[in-house]
Amino acid sequence: MKLLKNILFLICFSYGIANDCYWNQGNATYNLASLMVDTSSAGNAYSYDQSMYSGYNYVFNICDELPSTAYPSICTLGESGSAIQYSQRAQACYVIGSYIPNKSNSFKLLDDSDPSKGVSIVYFDGDYCSDKTRRYTQIDVYCSRNVYMEVVSVSEPITCFYKINVESYYGCPEECILTSNGVCNNSGECRYDAKSGKAYCECEIGYSGDDCSVVDGDVSEDDYFTITGAFEYIYVYQHNLSWVYYIIGLVIVLNLNILLCYCIFRRKIRAIFGNRLNREQPYYEVSQNDVIIDDSCDIELNRERRQEIKAYGTSEKDIVVAKVII
Repeated sequence: MKLLKNILFLICFSYGIANDCYWNQGNATYNLASLMVDTSSAGNAYSYDQSMYSGYNYVFNICDELPSTAYPSICTLGESGSAIQYSQRAQACYVIGSYIPNKSNSFKLLDDSDPSKGVSIVYFDGDYCSDKTRRYTQIDVYCSRNVYMEVVSVSEPITCFYKINVESYYGCPEECILTSNGVCNNSGECRYDAKSGKAYCECEIGYSGDDCSVVDGDVSEDDYFTITGAFEYIYVYQHNLSWVYYIIGLVIVLNLNILLCYCIFRRKIRAIFGNRLNREQPYYEVSQNDVIIDDSCDIELNRERRQEIKAYGTSEKDIVVAKVII
């Protein structure tokens, strides 16, 4: 009996402990019970209208079945579940999942390496699809420091598998303390320390305490906005400066490519432009002992140019006309 209890404990610890919308995963604890819509109330649960895109609407509850008043008229009285998909145009209504209390794989982390991101809850045992598989739904509850509950999107990434994305401060681990102002008093962010394996509140400048509710006396509200504004300016400045460095680097690379091409093909380039220059100015006044100065740095090319010059005259002092032979 003792061995059986130990085995059950290890199983619960491995998959997390779920009970009445309360789930513990290691050092991170989640409690979504406050998001439950009472089935005995006249509430309409949570809804999302996607009729303009997919033709369907969605209604769902958190950790409980839908209240009877939440079902549209096209759904039969026998329908029951935690999430439904319906279409007034197609006159169709499907249960796309039901919450099963204490089911070990109903909960999981949004990010296995960072529990502060949020938690997912999976609804199983929906209506059958055409391929005889059953519909199921995953609700991703993203941690938000100041939002009670907001449905962000609904999609069907795989046939008969539905994803509902919501934001709520109940999606944050309870270790990030929730106050009347929000998670971390809405003065910090919920973070996770992988070394210690614990979630905590990372307070903004000017706030401290486990829940970031303590206002530091030596930093006024004006100072706080001045400091945070300075950090934002530095971030924007560095972001823009990176583009400047990118443009400068691009110009340098282009110039290096041009220089490389010039070094490889300089003989042809100089021959082309040299011939054009000689056609425009084919005659030069030189003496027999004068050295023809060429603006080229190529010594061999200068020597060839000098050999192509035929000077006319009988005296070294005579100035004659030399013709460059092209």
